[in-house]
Amino acid sequence: MYKVTLILLMSAYFSINALAQYASIHNCDVAFEGVDPNLDEYLVEMGKEKLFYFTPSYLERLLTEFPLVEAEGNLHRTSGYVFFAMNLKVNSARAKKDYGSIKKGSMLKFFLMDGNSFYSFNLTNYKPKINEDRTATLYIASCSFDKDEIKMLENSFIDKIGVTWSNGYEEYEIFNPDFFINQMQCLESK
Repeated sequence: MYKVTLILLMSAYFSINALAQYASIHNCDVAFEGVDPNLDEYLVEMGKEKLFYFTPSYLERLLTEFPLVEAEGNLHRTSGYVFFAMNLKVNSARAKKDYGSIKKGSMLKFFLMDGNSFYSFNLTNYKPKINEDRTATLYIASCSFDKDEIKMLENSFIDKIGVTWSNGYEEYEIFNPDFFINQMQCLESK
């Protein structure tokens, strides 16, 4: 009897939490809307959302307080083009040595849950920066999407994003699978 009651209470708790998370994800957080003074173009930029946390299995015992790599991203639209920006944080001051950089022209690969995938190329040549307390290295990658890619992202959940670092390639599972669907809908509503 107690087990059944506990299971029902836990189920209700997780259902309410899932519903609250779902509702909060679908709010349109617009970071900027207006004429960008640098571009002299109308810009709509969505707020950043968490994309993934990643720690290789061989480091999980050592990194219990934080993941090795974490990322957040957002979409923005200007001059009829849609761009994706991703801020990556590698929680290591040695990241430049281990990962290198994400050079302009490096491949970013997008894996969708419907089995489709496509790749784009990094548009920035951002040099990695070590944060102020020297515990992490920060990276930025960005790319644009064409009409076919936008259509794919609007109609399927994102499963993984692959990043080509100067010292290798790594794929990251996305824990916010409707990230692109939500951000695209918000962009379209503006």
